[in-house]
Amino acid sequence: MTEGSLAHYSHRAKPYQAEAEFRLLPQYLAVEQGKRSGNFPYHDIAMIRLTYRPRNTTNEGYVAKVYRRDGHTASLTNLSWKSLVDLERQDAEYRRFVLQLIAEVARANPSVALQAGMPRWLHLVTGLAGLVAVLALVIVMGQAILNRGLPVAFFTGALALYFAWWTVRYLARNRPRGFSAGSVPEEVLPKESGAVASRQ
Repeated sequence: MTEGSLAHYSHRAKPYQAEAEFRLLPQYLAVEQGKRSGNFPYHDIAMIRLTYRPRNTTNEGYVAKVYRRDGHTASLTNLSWKSLVDLERQDAEYRRFVLQLIAEVARANPSVALQAGMPRWLHLVTGLAGLVAVLALVIVMGQAILNRGLPVAFFTGALALYFAWWTVRYLARNRPRGFSAGSVPEEVLPKESGAVASRQ
């Protein structure tokens, strides 16, 4: 950790991409990725949004996005690519860093907007798209039953049930709402269970 830093976090959002480093300094969030760098003064951060975002084969993906007043943003996730096939979950480190970031920003800027889940319009669109997809699978299943294609009907029905469950869970965890620095919704934070590696 750099001298003077309150906390440090790093991750690689894409395979072989330069690692992004985030440091909480007394007055600002410092972000570095390769040759690019930027500072986010706490008093100049307008919003922090936390979302549940599963990715690839893991259902435990989370993203924190920081919005500066001038429109610049920075994103960090609990998932970090170690190679083309190895994806590591950094649940505990991500959780601690995000909670401390929220506390520092709220202390310097009490008017910061703390948001959990997706924007309302995106939540609605995602829900409608999920409903259409499930209905389409149910129609295919019905046609397969009429044509006595029972294996296809069984497979399609199972897929429809799984997709419906996944969509409902995803939308529930990403329900749009505001929160305070002292009560961050658990649905948009990983449990502090340590690092878990998965092979894609």
